[in-house]
Amino acid sequence: MVSKFSAAGVRAIFAGHYHRNAGGHFEEMELVVTSAMGAVMRDPLTGVTGRSGYRVVDVEETELKHRFVEIEGDEARKKKDEQ
Repeated sequence: MVSKFSAAGVRAIFAGHYHRNAGGHFEEMELVVTSAMGAVMRDPLTGVTGRSGYRVVDVEETELKHRFVEIEGDEARKKKDEQ
């Protein structure tokens, strides 16, 4: 399927709800997976648990940019309350 997308000129595929951020490339096409908003799981390769958040995508005529924005969780709120 990704071969057909690439042949059709698709520049990026965005998906979500994988419980961690992930991604890669196929030919010139970028594959981007954004974590779920709730239970973010530990990365099995790094052992690091991700953060909840959302992805902002800016689409222009010739350029596509995206970034992941973390949402402060309960731990960050507790630290702020203690200060």
